[in-house]
Amino acid sequence: MNTLLNTTNASIPLSIQSNHLLVAITEGKERRGLTELIARLALKAPLYFIAGGAWVPDQDDLRVSLGRHTTDVDGTLDNPHLTRPTTCLQLLDLVANADVESGPLLILDFLNLFYNVDVEISRRIQIIEQCCKHLQRIKLSRPVVVFIQQTARDEYGLFFPIVASFADETVELQRDFLLQALLPEVVMGKDLKSSRALADKLKAKINFIAQILPPADRLILKQFGEWILKHGVEIANATNLSPTEAALAMITLEEHKRIDRLINDVENWMREVDESIARK
Repeated sequence: MNTLLNTTNASIPLSIQSNHLLVAITEGKERRGLTELIARLALKAPLYFIAGGAWVPDQDDLRVSLGRHTTDVDGTLDNPHLTRPTTCLQLLDLVANADVESGPLLILDFLNLFYNVDVEISRRIQIIEQCCKHLQRIKLSRPVVVFIQQTARDEYGLFFPIVASFADETVELQRDFLLQALLPEVVMGKDLKSSRALADKLKAKINFIAQILPPADRLILKQFGEWILKHGVEIANATNLSPTEAALAMITLEEHKRIDRLINDVENWMREVDESIARK
């Protein structure tokens, strides 16, 4: 049984409704805010979202978000249906056939795939227009929200007005707007997922993998876990990266420092040998 703890419509700060095509412009990637938004929508019903960029919500982060509102986290995780196209043509195909899905349609980082210079710009404009026409059709039966990330690229100024011309509503979201609206306690520094808790979660992931490895390899992963704990604050503050990406960066940093120390030790040893030989 899915026991909901807090799922009021007022908890979602955007106009997500049928017969409405909403275009939301963000200053940054807004990963934490979008993760919480997807979790809130998943609590209500199935939803379909297309990731136009490389980022998708981390399953563990979705679990944390859902756990704030329901006791049936595993069941609710079946509601978000994700697809990730790699070209603008694949995005067009997904949008054209989105009628087979149910629930709200969210498209994250919509314009990202249209920045591919290998495709003629006239063709990219044509595909954007085709996508928007399909979205206008889809909105008649289900809510549609398109997220677009602001950028300084020249194509942005060309592409965005096309998308906006098809929208029923266009809103500009200030940085961390979704996070502040959905989880004000996070912005106020009262998030239950502290940097230590986040580091512990990442370390637990590594320990799970270590269980299937030989003992010698387990020791290496154990060291990786200690490095993650050491850099918990840096990982938590790297909001432009996913926690896993930030953890890998810290592991690489520590490994590089370790190799540098080994190289220095070898060079010092060789220098001592050379000096010893020269004295004889």
